[in-house]
Amino acid sequence: MLVSKETDFIFSKPKNKFLQEIAFSYFYVNIDVSDTFYKTEQIIPHPRVTIGYFFNRPFNVYNITQNELRIKNSLVTKATKDQIIVTPTTSRINILGAHLKPFALGLLTNIPVSKLQWSMTPFEILDIKAKRFNENIRKIKTVPKLFELVEKALLDAVRVEDFKIIAHAIEIIDRSKPLISVTDLAEKLHLTVRTLRNYFQKFIGCSPKDYIQIVRFRRAAYEILKSKKPLVDIGYEADFYDQAHFINSFRSTLGKAPKEIQNDIANMRFFRFS
Repeated sequence: MLVSKETDFIFSKPKNKFLQEIAFSYFYVNIDVSDTFYKTEQIIPHPRVTIGYFFNRPFNVYNITQNELRIKNSLVTKATKDQIIVTPTTSRINILGAHLKPFALGLLTNIPVSKLQWSMTPFEILDIKAKRFNENIRKIKTVPKLFELVEKALLDAVRVEDFKIIAHAIEIIDRSKPLISVTDLAEKLHLTVRTLRNYFQKFIGCSPKDYIQIVRFRRAAYEILKSKKPLVDIGYEADFYDQAHFINSFRSTLGKAPKEIQNDIANMRFFRFS
């Protein structure tokens, strides 16, 4: 692997039309830890799947909610409300990865996503296909070729399965302001609440209620980063109609109050480039 130029963050959209339906972007990070604001970074709950390959520069990944620490050379995470922090174990951060839509993990494995752990490796999901990826990546010298490899690996791994219902459910949630209730979402999709819950457990790994909560946090955190609105207005737009509820929900899920997140969020690298 000869990609050595300091690149900071590089992103690319999928070229394949099918993958455009299930993936947001590919990314490559190559930066010295001393050039970052934080050596330890908190991952904000995010409605997506992330796959990362760390080029033998492992990270400590600590799930505060489950009090579990893992050291990873590669990582697959699903949508979760757990508090997670990551810390590089070497002097350089070097990651190739992909941000996928929240239901995409359900297309890469026969196992219901709700049965998968909070953190996995690509080998646990893709088995022999991940091994082929690991062998091929050593031969590549440029970032565009790395992105081509990621795209080829996803196309090789994805299973043919109808994901239109769960994709439509995600789209409705994203468009709804304020956020839709689980009952109303099921009615719009002409499903029972139980059937809707089964779709979410299979493809995303959480209940529709928990997923909507993740979207609320993401929406509020994005506004904290991008706008200068008062926190009370941000909470209201994220469907928190009571300020105390907004503060307590943030603190219980993220371990920090909205004001603390507001002070820290500009330095959260991966959130800024999400």
